[in-house]
Amino acid sequence: MRNLVLVAILGILVLLQSGCAAGVAVTRPRLPTIVIGEAEPAPAPPPPRHEPVRRHEPAPRRLSRGEAIALGQSWCRSNGFHCALDDADLKRRGSIWQLKFDAVGPHRHGPHHYRGKAHGRHHRDERGRVRLEIDAWTGRILDSDVRF
Repeated sequence: MRNLVLVAILGILVLLQSGCAAGVAVTRPRLPTIVIGEAEPAPAPPPPRHEPVRRHEPAPRRLSRGEAIALGQSWCRSNGFHCALDDADLKRRGSIWQLKFDAVGPHRHGPHHYRGKAHGRHHRDERGRVRLEIDAWTGRILDSDVRF
């Protein structure tokens, strides 16, 4: 039995010396990596595709009564008339503002037209009517009618 114990002890010593019994792994040294040529750099990734930001345009709106009147009075001033509003109505299913003004302006036509200084009864302001049709959606003046 003594021989068996000696054989077992010798076997354990051999295993411990090789490193197998202790769980130690024997590794080989790594060989150095040799680079033969420079590799091309990878191309840059394409930029991310973004959907364009959609801005919602405001819904078209009809001119208010006040805005239409302001456009009409601006037209009167630019044509040399002093206008006072008489009537403002939406016509043609709400697509046209029809404005009527009482207008006062210098007399420009006819036998009472004088050049130079006009005094007394020869200088008179003419009273008349101005009718304007304004597109209720765009504010464009479609028609003007001036009567003195």
